Amino acid sequence: MKHSMHNWMRPEPLGVTLERLHRFERPLLLPVSRKTVIGEVLGIPALERDPGNIACLAAGMRRGAHFFRVHHVKAAVQAVKMLWAVQQAA
Repeated sequence: MKHSMHNWMRPEPLGVTLERLHRFERPLLLPVSRKTVIGEVLGIPALERDPGNIACLAAGMRRGAHFFRVHHVKAAVQAVKMLWAVQQAA
């Protein structure tokens, strides 16, 4: 039986998959918005998953994802702006 944790490990971790997809030289979409696996890891319902979604967005951004599916756009934009600023300052 497939569990949502399999979404993160199939057959390799999601971050590794993102890195491998760069070889196609195309923008990458990471549609993690309020996914079940976030709820299972954090033990919370869908409407409370935005902080977990932001964490996934940050991890995806560090791994080179270009586009993200989110529900709380304002929070996601703020997170991306801060992540970008921190990366530029490093």
